[in-house]
Amino acid sequence: MASSLLLKAESPYREFTRKPINKYNTHGPPFDVPVTITDRDGSLLHEREGRGLLYTIVTHNDVEFLEKYFAIDPRAIPNLFELPDGDEAICDFGNWFRNAAESGSLGTLQTLLNYTTKGHDTTKPIRLIRANFQLLNAFYAYTSLLAC
Repeated sequence: MASSLLLKAESPYREFTRKPINKYNTHGPPFDVPVTITDRDGSLLHEREGRGLLYTIVTHNDVEFLEKYFAIDPRAIPNLFELPDGDEAICDFGNWFRNAAESGSLGTLQTLLNYTTKGHDTTKPIRLIRANFQLLNAFYAYTSLLAC
């Protein structure tokens, strides 16, 4: 059986075990919902300014933790298709899809798509052109690098 120290050393989230200072968030207002998740080794993980924990979850293809994150903060990523045309948030929130695609995190990419398209009319195509990139192009660029 692995010791808890070994599990903690293996966790990609160990940098998030320190509780953040509750101050004004330079990326917007202070967190509405403080996100704290229990890591697999039992330690508490705390989201920080800039959503570094969410980024790490997405790029490590951790669907289980992404679902936990959304259960705590369901507004972490809004439904992109409900945002009005020209809303600058589309670019910011579209980056989560790009991060998942570029890191080859297909599980979290699928979870992001499922989460942000709840209630979306399935007859309408899903396009992220408003987010200034095409999802398949980002994924293709990632897989092309792997083939080299």
